[in-house]
Amino acid sequence: MFLSHGIGLFCMLAPIAHADDETEEEETLSQKVDGFDKLDGLFPLYQDPESGEVHMVIHDDQLDKEYIYFSQTLNGVLEASQFRGSYRANEVLTIRKYFNRIEIVAVNTRYYFDPENPLSRAADANISESILASMEIIADETDADGQTSYLISASDLFLEEKLQQIAPSPNPDYSGNRFSLGGLDGNKTKFHNLRNYDSNTDLIVDYVYHNDKPTNWGSAAVTDAHNVTIRVAHSLIEMPKNNYQPRYDDFRVGYFMHKSDDMTSFDHTPFRDVIHRWNLEPVNPELEVSPPKQPIVWWIENTTPIEFRDAVKEGVLEWNKAFESAGFSNAIEVKVQPDDADWDAGDIDYNVLRWTSSPNPPFGGYGPSFVNPRTGEIIGADIMLELVYITNRVRYDQLLASKSARDEQIPPYLVQPNPHRCAHSQFLMAQMALGQNMLNLQGATDIEKSRLIKEGIKHLVLHEVGHTLGLNHNMKASTNLAFADLHNTAVTDVQGLAGSVMDYTPVNLAMDTNAQGKYFSDIPGAYDHWAIEFGYRPPLEDQEAERARVDALVSRSLEPLLTFGNDADDMRSPYGGIDPRVMIGDLSDNPVLWAKERSAIADNLLENVVNKHKDDHKSFEHFTSDVLMLIGMKTNSARSIANHIGGVYVERGTVDQFKDGKTPFTPVPRKVQTEAMKWLINDFFAAKAFKIDDDVLASLQWQRRGFDHFGTGQMANVNSNILYRQDSVLYSLLHENTLNRMTSTEAYGNQYTVHDMLDDLTEGILFPDILGNTTPLRRELQVMYVGYLSDIAQNSSSAYDSSAQAAAGHQLRKIERITRPRILTVSGPATRQHRKLIHKMVSSGLQM
Repeated sequence: MFLSHGIGLFCMLAPIAHADDETEEEETLSQKVDGFDKLDGLFPLYQDPESGEVHMVIHDDQLDKEYIYFSQTLNGVLEASQFRGSYRANEVLTIRKYFNRIEIVAVNTRYYFDPENPLSRAADANISESILASMEIIADETDADGQTSYLISASDLFLEEKLQQIAPSPNPDYSGNRFSLGGLDGNKTKFHNLRNYDSNTDLIVDYVYHNDKPTNWGSAAVTDAHNVTIRVAHSLIEMPKNNYQPRYDDFRVGYFMHKSDDMTSFDHTPFRDVIHRWNLEPVNPELEVSPPKQPIVWWIENTTPIEFRDAVKEGVLEWNKAFESAGFSNAIEVKVQPDDADWDAGDIDYNVLRWTSSPNPPFGGYGPSFVNPRTGEIIGADIMLELVYITNRVRYDQLLASKSARDEQIPPYLVQPNPHRCAHSQFLMAQMALGQNMLNLQGATDIEKSRLIKEGIKHLVLHEVGHTLGLNHNMKASTNLAFADLHNTAVTDVQGLAGSVMDYTPVNLAMDTNAQGKYFSDIPGAYDHWAIEFGYRPPLEDQEAERARVDALVSRSLEPLLTFGNDADDMRSPYGGIDPRVMIGDLSDNPVLWAKERSAIADNLLENVVNKHKDDHKSFEHFTSDVLMLIGMKTNSARSIANHIGGVYVERGTVDQFKDGKTPFTPVPRKVQTEAMKWLINDFFAAKAFKIDDDVLASLQWQRRGFDHFGTGQMANVNSNILYRQDSVLYSLLHENTLNRMTSTEAYGNQYTVHDMLDDLTEGILFPDILGNTTPLRRELQVMYVGYLSDIAQNSSSAYDSSAQAAAGHQLRKIERITRPRILTVSGPATRQHRKLIHKMVSSGLQM
């Protein structure tokens, strides 16, 4: 009571306002922006000509509607995982008014509730919304038609990290001296450009980060680590209003998609995933093949070297052949941006093929698109191409290979997923360098070298454009073509080198240079035609007839030419897939035979590399990089071959597609596995596996440049390089996933057991030179192998099953017998000491 009386007394004593008192009126919206520069568009923008501050107008009829938000890095530094053209956010936002504030809210589009189902009334249960920003309304105004407009600060909204995190989060698993951007500097961060259109509003911001005391200064591309600028474009896009019909994903075809779970379905797989594709409508739907009402238009940016433009254009237009399978003629057009164009390549209204030449290139090509998450409709796309792809610059960090195999193989759950990142270009960059080096070593003509470059550019563009059409990778497509037809242009001109250009196919090198066919696959393959037909053929009006058409189309998935497996299935890592055919860097229907020939080519070139460079008026840099590149070429062959050991052929289809005893999983036949192991023992783990003479080893010198070569940096340590590569293959063979799979698949047909494999490895790695002297490299390989066996036998992590433990223990006992002291006198002192070490390691490993 006392409190209420107190308040009442206070109110009574308060000054009483009189009607004739002058009161200060709030400024209207028009008054607030008087004298500002205006940009009309979806959300009108006003910029103060003196301070540069920007305000944004939101009309009341724009409230509670959904918009697409898209952001893209226009310039950055690799140290902060930011590079020109990289796509960032692509989500749905809604704008709400809450009293005197405007809220920007991210919409969760992952879940679907049938509106006819009562459960739809609980659609928001346990799904948290995300209010990205809440902005005070600075001023408002109602026009003669009764529409109210609200003014908010675009500077406060976009010059901070409210809509999008710009600076990357540090990796908690990394303990080294990482590069740090520091904190966002509000005084230096500013708008670089503003663009406004009827259907989208774009704001380009220079985010400046300041680090008072950097400990990692980054590469030479970072001018000063104290202050780093990252330029980001933010786009607010009106939801498209058209006749676009979403197409739902099928697990047998590889499209990028937006995932959505039907929360009212009783199906085991209640998925309503919509694939990413462009909105193409036929001009003449009654015709089997019709031009589209609006084709997909690509612009070749004026940064593109003149000599590359024809190859780039050809690569884009090749996709028109695949679109004919979907009922469209001339679905894609290509134009060249004039030098005096009044639009920028960053404009989302233009799909642009862009070129850069970066100090530290993050890719050779990069082809993302942005979509309407509600429907999967692709709204725009860009492709970034790096000059380094077709130069002979070498990424020496990839050649040196200094990490251990255990460090190299990263479990996928520790890697941040990014659907736009594609390593195809880095892979092809190495393949292009390999092809050019091979042609140089063989004394090829300039015409032949130009052909290699043209085919390579065309192939790269085909692959990246494929991504912008919605297709993800198909790492299984390279196993379509018969080995005998790899250089038969009568066949490859029709079906290409692989079933899809979305695979990571290597440069196709002939053992006989006079028989050289295509270097790269330069036309869409059978799978590409099939996938484009699935994604883009206009639907039939009769829904039942349309379902029957699609079912008939996708039921062909088990046909050899239409086989599919993407990144989730590939065997680049023992943490990855199980089908050795789903692999990068392989070719033909006999990948083991192909890898053997590939290795033989590397051996031949290693033997000839000295003669090729003997008259060079250059340093030994080119010579050294050639040798290391050829070692890498042989290693990639070994990795491809090793995947067949313990591998399982995988086919994806519906139950009714598997007939006549066919099953989704089939272990690789014993004959293939034993053949693969025999090659590894004789040609990769053998003492003379790498045909490098001593005079070559004594000549592998890096070129000096200033004070950048201290200590061993002057010398390329080939033994360490080879050992690292042997370790990477051995690690995959002896990984718990491989050994446990070999045991589990015995139940349905695997006839090459863990005991068989370890017997072969022991005999191949330790037995051949047990009575003679061993080389330093051979000794390191043996120590490494015994170390793996000890880890398996002791099984401290409980990762291996009992069969693997028993097999490893058996091998250790065999090695213990052959390294007993009584047989050590037949060798030199280094080998005797080495065998004593092996014997000690074995004894420790047997103490279980």
